[in-house]
Amino acid sequence: MHCPRLATNILILTTMKNSEERKNQIKEIFDRVKKADFVDTELENAYNDINKLVRQAYYEGHDDGMQTYADIQAKSQDLINNLFKN
Repeated sequence: MHCPRLATNILILTTMKNSEERKNQIKEIFDRVKKADFVDTELENAYNDINKLVRQAYYEGHDDGMQTYADIQAKSQDLINNLFKN
């Protein structure tokens, strides 16, 4: 599916302006996925929602606090592994 791209987008979001607000939005999306009966469908919806947040964040400006792309990629696997841990 889209997990590596999804993880990268989440990490990008958490390094941009208004990161606390974005972290809360991402947490709400993850909580929705955890409670879903049809996980594949809800994962697709989550992927689309997070991409929408990324586009919005880029529109607002992302230079402040942006980490390097290499750092983001290095953290992607950890995020994927921890995505659904309680």
